[in-house]
This record gives sequence, C-alpha cells and structure tokens, in this order.
Amino acid sequence: MKRFLTVLLIAISPAALALSPFSAQYKMTWDTVITLNGEATQILSRQNDTWRMQQSAKASIGSIEEISVFRAAIDGTLIPLEFMRDTTVFGRTKSYQSRFNWNQKTANWNDDQVTLEDGVVDPLTLQLTLRQALNDGGSLAVKVLDRGRIREYTFEHLGLVTLDTPAGALDLIHLRYQKSNDRSTELWFDPNRDHLMVRLLAQNDRGYLELLLTGAQSGPDVTLTATSQ
Repeated sequence: MKRFLTVLLIAISPAALALSPFSAQYKMTWDTVITLNGEATQILSRQNDTWRMQQSAKASIGSIEEISVFRAAIDGTLIPLEFMRDTTVFGRTKSYQSRFNWNQKTANWNDDQVTLEDGVVDPLTLQLTLRQALNDGGSLAVKVLDRGRIREYTFEHLGLVTLDTPAGALDLIHLRYQKSNDRSTELWFDPNRDHLMVRLLAQNDRGYLELLLTGAQSGPDVTLTATSQ
C-alpha cells in the first residue's frame, strides 16, 4: 500500500505557467492480491507570495496526506520551502518533514541533512515542474528530494494518444517513467486544459495502481483543507 500510495507524488496539479487555485478528484483502484477502491484529491491554494498544495489518497487499509509549501519565481521556476507527509497503513502512521534552506543550499529530511542542487523539487512540485516542461518544451528529467535522497526521474514523451474517459474520448499527452523492467509509471495529460492529469497508471510485479479523473474545480474560492490526524 505504502509503495503505491507514494506514486501519487507524480500525480495531479496545475501547470507552473498558469498557477491558480485548483482542486481535482480521482477514482483510485489498487489491484494486488485483492482489488481495493478509494479516492484521491489535490488542492492548490495561494497565501500571499507562497503556494500550498495538499494531496491525499484514501483506501480501506490506509491513507497518505502530503502538503508542499513553495514559491514561484518570475520565470516559472518552483522553489520548494517545506514538505510534509503522513502515511497511515493498518492504523499505524509515519510522518516525514523536509525544510529547504536555499541560502545555505541544504535541506532537512526529518533528522537527516541533504546538500541541495539547483532545480531540486519536492515530491508534489515534481508534477508542477513536469507540466511546465510540457508547456514550454523543456526537459522531462527532474531531480526530486524524497526520503532523504535526491533522485532524478526521467520521463519519456510517448506522444498524443486518444483515451476513452468518463467525459468521452480525449486526445492526451502520454508520459512514462520506467524504473525497471517490472516497475513503471504512466501519466496522461490534457493539453487543452492546462495539462490536467486525466489518468495515472503505476505498475510493478505485485499489481497496479490507477487514478482516473472524476471532477475538477478552479478559482479563488478553493482553499486548503485541514490535514487529517
């Protein structure tokens, strides 16, 4: 459950070139020994010169709650400031927190300290950076600080494909990250709606996780919700 839930770090969010308050809802299907259904949501809100993104996913055996606080530079570069994650599986919760000090080029991940590199993002701003790259034709290789390590995720652009969805047939941009022969993550974005993520499919040798868009809203009335305890 934990491995599949953390796949959500590369899920839903609005494009960096057009940041605005935003929320989206997804149907979640987790297929392993048994098939479990749940839901995932994401909310982006602005507070003065900073942005806050909250992401949650819930199924019968567990949940994950994530919050990212970041700034957006004039050129669209995203500058993460703080990241928090609470993961609950079978009633047991683990919490992680990271604070970014860009003046000293360091970040803390719980009790560990990491040396930062230019352009490093957190798990939630990874998605924003990908969508910015789709907008401006930039690189789909992104460095991410997660679990005390900086990792590079390189996504393959598979072109425009037609996908049947609850809203009908849509022409979507298809990306894929192949970690190994039996582990991959695929994403489908709608270029006609600020590259909104319509579908996510993560697979490994134990099964798969799928997210499918069920609704989305945008506007100044979208606010960040409280993190469940």
